[in-house]
Amino acid sequence: MITLRKDHRSSFTAALKPIVAGIALSLVLGVSAAVANIMPDYSFESATAGTTITATGMTNVCSNIRFYNGGTGTLQVVSGAAAQDGNVALKLSKTTESDSVFIDMDAAPTDSWIPVTAGQSYEVSFWARSDSDSWFVFEERGYSDWTPIATNYTGWVLNSAWTEYTSTWIAPTSVTKLDLAWNLGKGSMVLDNVCVQAVPEPASMLAMFGGFVGFVGLAIRRKK
Repeated sequence: MITLRKDHRSSFTAALKPIVAGIALSLVLGVSAAVANIMPDYSFESATAGTTITATGMTNVCSNIRFYNGGTGTLQVVSGAAAQDGNVALKLSKTTESDSVFIDMDAAPTDSWIPVTAGQSYEVSFWARSDSDSWFVFEERGYSDWTPIATNYTGWVLNSAWTEYTSTWIAPTSVTKLDLAWNLGKGSMVLDNVCVQAVPEPASMLAMFGGFVGFVGLAIRRKK
């Protein structure tokens, strides 16, 4: 059995502190990295490259996205270097600012809404850019089955370079599904790589860290 003198125990404990901190940070990062993207077909890869839609009304674009054109809107499925991630991206444009032009997750024959848990916090992010002076309004729509409960609106001005836009959304009471919508206000926008992730609860991460610290403390006491 190895017995440490008091001065050696102090050195051992001091040396262990940065190791504990490093492992704790790794645990937190590991929890964050393990959170899955629950957005189906997040990069629109089921859309057909080269497609152009100008028909008015609703048109399905891919497995989970539909396009609404109120009159002067156009949707193009662009590909190659025009995409931020994967093979394709969706480009919205319109010539009359007052026209309603948007895409959302109501692709027929069934909705493509994302199942969520009431009270849970979610981080929603996506990449977008524009070739012109443009802006859009992003909607996070909470539903209980088919009943709309609450909608969060966020307006953004678009940049010419790919930019990641992020929003944190907490599912209200009784909400079971999340629908996302991008309403083009002016000009054009290219959209790609949508991500929806449940935010890990701080309490669960603290519990994990506390358990680890307790284990290390027990090991140090045994060394004494």
